[in-house]
Amino acid sequence: MTPEDDAAAAAAAGAGAGEGAIADGIADLTAAFLTTALDREVAAVVAEPLGAGQMGATHRLALRYGPGTSGPATLVAKLAAEDPARRTQVADGYRKEVGFYRHVAPTVDIATPVSGTRPSATTAPPSRCCSTTCPRRRPSPR
Repeated sequence: MTPEDDAAAAAAAGAGAGEGAIADGIADLTAAFLTTALDREVAAVVAEPLGAGQMGATHRLALRYGPGTSGPATLVAKLAAEDPARRTQVADGYRKEVGFYRHVAPTVDIATPVSGTRPSATTAPPSRCCSTTCPRRRPSPR
């Protein structure tokens, strides 16, 4: 990715609902944070670690919504590695992942996670809250 791609990805991090909401770690994924990021009232969240976390941290989030609010019962949150030194070591991989979701995923017919992406192309992977089901994306017309 070019420096322009990095800047565009960083600018996109604040776009849409949950403007500026980038989780630095699992402790940031509170009900209040998710309410802003998902643009719906989340009353409670319980996080359960998934996987070994060599490149980052992945957690299954069990959500309970406020009255009159609905949404998926569970999401998967993908976060940067907790250790700052590890983040630096794998930063290029994070940038490539952001590039894939921004440039390649919309053009191919494969299953990819959707919703809630807040890419930060500098030292962290996309802070990603995504559905536990991955629908197939259809390529965007060019």
